[in-house]
Amino acid sequence: MVWAGFSAARKLRLAFTSNLMNSGEYQRVLQDCLLPFLRLPNGNNFTFMQDNVPIHRSRSTRYWLTAQNINVLPWPDYSPDLNPIENLRGILVRRIYAENRQFQTRKELQEAILEAWQEIEQRTIDNLFRSMPNRLFQLIQCNEGPIDY
Repeated sequence: MVWAGFSAARKLRLAFTSNLMNSGEYQRVLQDCLLPFLRLPNGNNFTFMQDNVPIHRSRSTRYWLTAQNINVLPWPDYSPDLNPIENLRGILVRRIYAENRQFQTRKELQEAILEAWQEIEQRTIDNLFRSMPNRLFQLIQCNEGPIDY
């Protein structure tokens, strides 16, 4: 599994994780990939988005996020389409498997993932970031139901 994140300013470092990530591993990923970003100038002026996957909303993860002073956007129960990381993940997957590309080893796949991640332009991040007001508006309009993203 791969953890990815981004802000309006940049992509964060990817993390390769186990297939059965638990809350502790998730918190270590945030420690390694998110907290270094927060130490950058203006890094602490943001709201963190994550969906309702159980490890994201576990008691220990909520406590960890609070202890790190990380502001978390309240998440509707059934709105995975609200999170622009899902769109970015789709872009990434299409690049990795373009032309029916196959991989023989985990290492080959990880290298392809890293390469595709590096190729994603800031313009793509900017477009996803700018889509948030409309996503939130649609969410309100449809009473927290599915939206068009």
